[in-house]
Amino acid sequence: MFKQLSQIERLYIETSLNQAMSIREIAEMLKRPTTTISREIKRNRVEKKNQFDKNQCDLRTNCRKRHACGNQECSRRCNVCHLCNRACSSFARIPCKTRDRSPHCCNACTKKSRCFLDKHFYLASSAQDTAKDRLSVSRAVIQVTDLELEKLNQTVSRRLKQGQPLYHILASSKLSVSESTVYRYINSGILQARNIDLPRKVGMRIRTGRKRPSGVIPDYRINRTYDDYLAFMEENSDIEVAQMDLVEGSGHKNLLTFTFIHSRLLLAFLIPDKTQASVLHAINELEKIVGHRLFRKAFKVVLTDNGTEFQNHNLLEFASGGVRRCKLFYCDPYSSWQKGACEKNHTNIRLFLPKGSNFDALSQSKVNRMLCNINSVIRKSTKEDAPFNQLSATLTGIVRKLGLVRIHPENVALRPSVLK
Repeated sequence: MFKQLSQIERLYIETSLNQAMSIREIAEMLKRPTTTISREIKRNRVEKKNQFDKNQCDLRTNCRKRHACGNQECSRRCNVCHLCNRACSSFARIPCKTRDRSPHCCNACTKKSRCFLDKHFYLASSAQDTAKDRLSVSRAVIQVTDLELEKLNQTVSRRLKQGQPLYHILASSKLSVSESTVYRYINSGILQARNIDLPRKVGMRIRTGRKRPSGVIPDYRINRTYDDYLAFMEENSDIEVAQMDLVEGSGHKNLLTFTFIHSRLLLAFLIPDKTQASVLHAINELEKIVGHRLFRKAFKVVLTDNGTEFQNHNLLEFASGGVRRCKLFYCDPYSSWQKGACEKNHTNIRLFLPKGSNFDALSQSKVNRMLCNINSVIRKSTKEDAPFNQLSATLTGIVRKLGLVRIHPENVALRPSVLK
């Protein structure tokens, strides 16, 4: 994959050139193609003009020309005048084996102190500034034709207004531009879409300090901490893991969510309140719908937070007959990043149900409609595909029994209007 040279690499090039290392040796040390180093030196080197002998023509010794610059009043021959360099049609620059051949600069030349030719030097600081300016100018220019820009505008603007993420739009359409380029076009006002149409382009709140955990492990977390989870997964890396959490509404109802880390599949179920009994009832109902065998395969390991509704692990881990159906582990306090897949899916839920929304009027059928849209979004984390296309045989069976179906990429909508 193409990658710009960094400032550290340019500093290494300058140091190596000062030590008379060859371009091939520099390229091998930086693990870059030789042509990349050669092009970098030629494009970003600095020219230092000779202040004492400004005529650089190779033919000046035997030249008898006069008035090459057009000044008929001049009495000097052209071979002693610096204007010869750009005015004479016969001008031929004096060749230099060091400057004009590899390494294309005079950094390590032993004759540079007494040389009368114009010199080239590679300086890392100057090269970095030149490269940055060139990159900025190249990106400021629209690199697509008018026809391509019109198609890009129609596709991106229309589908952004449906609430589709930009990565999903580009991955599901044949647009020959990168994600960063489209963000830049939107920010510059080139497209009809505006920053307000981008779901995540909002200011982040300033984080406030939190009280540090005391270090004492509560009884319900003994042998079920995040470290215990990591140790368990090292020995059982091939099993399915579900991350469980709660999305709270402003009314009585809440959403109990499950995110499967391999496929990023999201499941969500309405519960009447935020209690252990409601969570237990939802899990029991889910087990009845999909069957005990499928449930045990899909929910072998469940990672959740420290909410009071999840703290009675014995109640959740065992079915009514005393048969174990899952194993619960708990994240560390104030460490939501430990179940990042779940938190990312919650940001998609909030596109339908912003914070402060009341879930009391919701039905499970509307929640399922939301899930169909979210699980149809193409993502980088799912190998540039939608979660519905990354399901194992077990999860495919569960999705079928819950009645969830994939939506065509162009028809995906992440907007509250889907729930109306």
